[in-house]
Amino acid sequence: ARFGETFNGLMAKHGHAFKSGANKSWGYLDLPAKRTRVFVLNSSDEGYYGYSKAQLQFVADNLKLAPGWTAAVCQHFCIQTKAGYWIHYENTRAGRQEVFIKMVEDFVARRAGSADGVAWDFTKNVDTRFAGCFFGDSHYDNHLLENGVHYTITQGYGGVGDKDFPKDNGAVKTPFNSGSQMLVDLVAFKPATRELKVFRIGAGGPARDRGYSY
Repeated sequence: ARFGETFNGLMAKHGHAFKSGANKSWGYLDLPAKRTRVFVLNSSDEGYYGYSKAQLQFVADNLKLAPGWTAAVCQHFCIQTKAGYWIHYENTRAGRQEVFIKMVEDFVARRAGSADGVAWDFTKNVDTRFAGCFFGDSHYDNHLLENGVHYTITQGYGGVGDKDFPKDNGAVKTPFNSGSQMLVDLVAFKPATRELKVFRIGAGGPARDRGYSY
């Protein structure tokens, strides 16, 4: 809750209307000019890694978008284990991550569904799009497209040792000195053409740029 108050206070100070959930540590920001809703979620809302039913129901209810709108999700922990795991933590899961995955897959397919007490119905959505899920906790770069959903991991300032770095899932890491260098990814997208690109600033440079159509 303290994080939520701080985060939302900064958002409000800069004039951004952020609609938050019960404890203010998750919610969404609308970008009307882009007809896009960006969800900022708390992947440690329940347990070390996990989503409360309240948070997932909030997402489900607010993925009922107007025609032509796009949704995107930003959060810390990667819910697609095969894309974001560490070698000695292959079985680490976020509580209810499978519920979340099923929900966004149904959003893309415009289906109704339910799981573990969370229900959704996207059958009345018209021309809605999903730009993807974006994560950072794995501390390497990776991308996975599964059942119509894009999952993108950015390395950020953290690191993963060689003993935990996966060699079989397409992951890429950039060695750098966080004391003297920076590593930031910026996401730009064009809803009209459904194009998205991730631009690298700092360590790795343009060679680490990535992009896809959704």
